[in-house]
Formats: sequence, C-alpha cells, structure tokens
Amino acid sequence: MSSAGCRVYEHDSVHAITGKAIRPGGIALTEHALSHCSLEPGASVLDVGCGQAATIEHLTDTRDVHAIGLDLSRKLLLAGRRRRQDLSLAQGTGDGLPFATGRFDVLLAECCLSLSDDRDGALVEFARVLRAGGTLILSDIYARNAEQAPAARGAPLACCLLNALSGEWLQSQLPQHKLRITLWEDHTVSLRNLAGQIVFAYGSLQAFWQALVGDSAQAQTLSSTTARLKPGYFLLLAQKEA
Repeated sequence: MSSAGCRVYEHDSVHAITGKAIRPGGIALTEHALSHCSLEPGASVLDVGCGQAATIEHLTDTRDVHAIGLDLSRKLLLAGRRRRQDLSLAQGTGDGLPFATGRFDVLLAECCLSLSDDRDGALVEFARVLRAGGTLILSDIYARNAEQAPAARGAPLACCLLNALSGEWLQSQLPQHKLRITLWEDHTVSLRNLAGQIVFAYGSLQAFWQALVGDSAQAQTLSSTTARLKPGYFLLLAQKEA
C-alpha cells in the first residue's frame, strides 16, 4: 500500500461506511474465499494490507491458525491493537515482506495490491513467503474499461478505485511467479452494494469524494473519472507450485 492510499483508508468517512473491514464484501467475502482452501489446524496465515485487522481478528476467533497482519498504516494498526491486544500485527509493505521464505500456508491480499507502489515486487514477495502448495487469496478492484486506467492514475487522490488492476495483467503475471490460478470470480455486486451504502449516507458519490478531498472541483473530477473506468471487483485463488 502506498502512503497516499493509507490516508484514504484512515479517513473516518470511509470507516463509517465500510466498518472494520474497509473493503467490498467484508468478512463474508473472506469466508467465501476461505471455503475454497484447506486450513489445517496450526496453519500460518498472513494478511497483507490488514488495515484495522478485521480479518486477523476473525481468523483468531474462528480458526485454530497462526494469523499475522501487516499494513503500512500505523494509525490503522493502532486501531486494531486497541481493539484486541492479542492480535499479531506488524508494519510494512507488500513489496518488502519481513518474513522468511516459505513461511505461510495462506496469504490474503484483500483490496491492497492495487495500492502497491510496486505491484510486480509485491507478487514476487507473495510467492516467496508462501510455501509450495500454499494458497494466495487475492481480491481487488479491476478496470472493466482498461483504456481509462492511465488517466485514472493521474486523478487527485490515490485509492484502489483509481488504481484498478488489469485482469489480463494478473493472469499473465501470476504464472511467472509459480502461482497457478485455481479460482476466478467476479464480485462486482459487492462493489455496487458498497457504492449504494455511500450514496445512502452522502446523497451521491460526488459528495463522498468531496468529504475525502474537501474540494468540489476535485470531487467532480474523481466522480467522472471513476464512472469512465467502470470499476469491478474480483476474487481469485492461486496455488504456489513447487
């Protein structure tokens, strides 16, 4: 996650809509993803971009696993620690994971790869810390109108919506890191539901953008840029090959 992206997800107006999970689909989508992989007792799980540690808290309460959360935002990590002091949390970035090679059975990257300053480097690190046979669970924003992606990245705010991934890029890059895609699902409905919650709370998406940036002209630019991008949301699972 970039430092600019951190500022967005640290904002109270975002938390008021998303709750602790701070992403489309929330814990329900995480549970759906976990249902497709086998988590043995004592398994090691890493959540990259854990935010306030909602997923780590859920895993700690519902499964007999060793779960660690990592995020760049000191503010979000402190919020997680205040809520639950027994959670294992660390500060860092996805493209420089401070963990040993082959340490984890499962790595979750939920709505965070799009925010990475070095996406290729993050994929290298994801593959490195996963054991052979381990599972990458990745959910994120993707651009359904990929031609607008370069313009969106020049918008006056860094967030996953405006840094949407390319599905084609992921499907070409993951095999290069010995990550074989075993599941790909479209969950754009989760993103639409979140957008509906925003409109209900703020009256319009543009009003929400203005709450974030404090400038009506920039908010209008963000609203129109996002509309042209036609963002969707996906879930994929990939297995680390030997």
